[in-house]
Formats: sequence, structure tokens, C-alpha cells
Amino acid sequence: MVAEQNRVWCRGVGTAALRQFLQREQIRPLHADAFAGNTASVRLLERCGFRRVGVDHDGDLEFVALRLDDGAADEQ
Repeated sequence: MVAEQNRVWCRGVGTAALRQFLQREQIRPLHADAFAGNTASVRLLERCGFRRVGVDHDGDLEFVALRLDDGAADEQ
């Protein structure tokens, strides 16, 4: 499983998949949380139009809270 994951990292697969999902799913605003240490996931969401709106905590874990508003994904 890890080898399969590594094979698609940094190739734009996640960005393409998220953009396709956002074209089909029109509900806005959409909210997402990403583990703060997972900078690749945070960047992926931001590339697709999500904006940081805060930080959440679950015990010792820190998450970046993001939101996608109307029209934001269309600008990307």
C-alpha cells in the first residue's frame, strides 16, 4: 500500500481528483480539516480554493481548518 501511495505523490493526482469532486459537488461553503503537520494536504486544499479559517485541536493534535466559499474553486 505504501509503495502505491508513493507512486502517485507529487504528480498532481490528488489535485485533479479534488478539482473534479469540487466541480460535481456544488454545496458551499465546504469545510475541511487537515493535520497541521501534513503541509502537502494543506497546500492541496489551498490550490483548489480553500482558505484557512482557523486552527482546531484534538488533544495534542493540531489541525488546520479550511473553508471553500462560493466561486472560490472557479478562480483556480
